Amino acid sequence: MATSPIRLNIDAARLARRVLFFCVVAELLFVLLDYHINFAEWTQIGAMRRLFNIAREDGLASWFASTQTLLAGLTLAFIYLVTRGRQGSQGKSAGWLVLAGFFLYMAIDDGAQLHERVGTTIDAMRENAGASASFFPSYTWQLVFLPVFGALGLFMLVFLWRELESPWSRALLLTAISFQAAAVGLDFVEGLEPDHPWNLYATISDRFDLDAWTEERFGESAYDTLVHFSRSIEETLEMASMSILWFLFLRHLGVTAGLLEIRVSSGSTGHGA
Repeated sequence: MATSPIRLNIDAARLARRVLFFCVVAELLFVLLDYHINFAEWTQIGAMRRLFNIAREDGLASWFASTQTLLAGLTLAFIYLVTRGRQGSQGKSAGWLVLAGFFLYMAIDDGAQLHERVGTTIDAMRENAGASASFFPSYTWQLVFLPVFGALGLFMLVFLWRELESPWSRALLLTAISFQAAAVGLDFVEGLEPDHPWNLYATISDRFDLDAWTEERFGESAYDTLVHFSRSIEETLEMASMSILWFLFLRHLGVTAGLLEIRVSSGSTGHGA
């Protein structure tokens, strides 16, 4: 028996606003939970503290960040599917495809810790080969991956600057990329040895007598406290950047798709017995 098609009407602009609101609230909640439950030790149960530790790759915030990146990548893939069949849009659709692949890779990278493990593998290989210390003072993964990520980030900026024509959208794009750049800078400092002259946290902890206060308040040294909250800020900036980008992608999908009808077919034209 024939059935009427089901149509879903989605206000993309409203959906994007709600998604952004939810993501920002969730990210602020992660910061509070990390501070109170993990670092201020509201509980002594290690499993609960690790769950809400925003700096851990196996914590709740990390899962949220990976999922958010995956959904942003799928939104980009949807934009590609919408634009690829349009006359004169081959160049644009290729750009959306590149961005979709980049974001989907980042989702896999976040979930599997690919760049950290590649960096650790290179360090182990150098050590086994008896090589001298690397000239790069911070995490090895930055030396390997940052040139590629930087090139793709520049491509994203130029491409989206052309696609997102409103000044407000462009301002949000610049904000998102600035957040990512700041997060990379914080990660660079965190990877420095404590005795490195560029290590800002070691300089602060040596110059100001904060150890007594941090030991009493958190049970940690001033240096370890600064490093942890630097990681908290870094992860929050990365999540906030992705929230803004996903918001922009959802809005652009609504503008690009317009009235979009999706039909699902069983692939069979005959009647069952």
